[in-house]
Amino acid sequence: MTGVDSTLVSSCYPYGVMISQDGGQSWSTSSTGLLGAASSSMAALSSTVFASLSGLGIGRSTDGGNSWTNLSLPVSMGSRVSVTQSVVDTNPSPPFLSEFLFAGTQTMGLWVSTDRGDTWNPAGTGLEYTLVHDVKAIPSSSTIRRVYVGTSAGVGISKDGGGSWTTVVPSANDQEITSIDVQDSLLIAGAYHGHVYRSTDDGKTWNDWTGTHGGQGVYSLVIQDTTVFLSDYTTIWKRGLRSSDWSLAWHGKSDPWQTKLYPVQHGLLGCTQYWGPEYLPMNDTVWVHLGPNTPLLPALSATVVGSTLYLGTWNQSVWKGDFASILTGVESSVHAPVVSCFKLEQNYPNPCNPSTNIGYTIASSKEQVAGSTKQVGMERVRLVVYDLLGREVAVLVDGYQTPGEHRVTFDARKLASGVYFYRLVAGGAVQTRKMALVR
Repeated sequence: MTGVDSTLVSSCYPYGVMISQDGGQSWSTSSTGLLGAASSSMAALSSTVFASLSGLGIGRSTDGGNSWTNLSLPVSMGSRVSVTQSVVDTNPSPPFLSEFLFAGTQTMGLWVSTDRGDTWNPAGTGLEYTLVHDVKAIPSSSTIRRVYVGTSAGVGISKDGGGSWTTVVPSANDQEITSIDVQDSLLIAGAYHGHVYRSTDDGKTWNDWTGTHGGQGVYSLVIQDTTVFLSDYTTIWKRGLRSSDWSLAWHGKSDPWQTKLYPVQHGLLGCTQYWGPEYLPMNDTVWVHLGPNTPLLPALSATVVGSTLYLGTWNQSVWKGDFASILTGVESSVHAPVVSCFKLEQNYPNPCNPSTNIGYTIASSKEQVAGSTKQVGMERVRLVVYDLLGREVAVLVDGYQTPGEHRVTFDARKLASGVYFYRLVAGGAVQTRKMALVR
């Protein structure tokens, strides 16, 4: 996804591209000249919109998505091309011009166009013959322009606008980087088998930041202010930059499956392949469908141009709507949920060796405890592990928590093999489950 002026563009499966002229109240397809293929990624430069067509090249529109031209690409680029990011350089200097349009390929590395897709060239040396998953290009007021690429061989880093590259491997255990984001000298990279890596020195050194987000392959991740959002192949997670672990960021509906994440005005946009386009307002916890009449269809990608949102779809069209109008309707309908259930989940994995994850749900409370640190709506929670003799061996949670889903990790490396019980107490509710520790 990308933003230019105030328009947003996105792709949806299986309908391709569609247009709304009335703020998202009604939609029509806009696929004139656009080959019927999945639009898995989108980009924009000024008023020009680009959509990748799975296995069929790149479509370009210069009239707001009403008509499309399929670009003629070099045969050497291969057939699997993804428009990954566009960027306007604030201080252009030869041989790099002010506008960059990047395209990642399946087997031939990263390519760049400086004339809005008319001609393409390999993006420097060092990335040839690699699979490119993701690109983040950082405009700079200096002559050094930073570009970061997630590839099948690790993280590609360029300090000269893509002229030359250095590849670093955060870890040999899971080196294929499927998504990457940048904030100043902070880099967060997600890998094919589920690992997450973090660098605070612009990629020089890395530490494992995987935690307990679930261990599935990372599909998309973004840094938004002080929070990292991550989607795997099932659901969505979040983690504060100073937090010790991940927590679920998707609540109230069945899992969205593969979701492309995009920071947008006042929140986060998720192009889900189950629920269509979903929106998470800033500092909120509830995802809502983006507008009452946008499609409940698999959304693959998005970009913003001016005040227009484009959604890329699977096979037929691109959807288009006035983002400000849609957003106003969404935000006015958002309200905090009332969590009515209390649940303690079975730990996973079970048996464990030596750590395991325990999930639980706390119901809403409307009471205010006088003289305590409890806020309205919070509940006193205690989660404790006991041995077979009823002796307390670990206190995992003891304090006030907000209603909703929570997850903790229990490290049992100091305990002997055997059967243990863990009990959750919240308000007047109590639930106990059994776990096994096998060395």
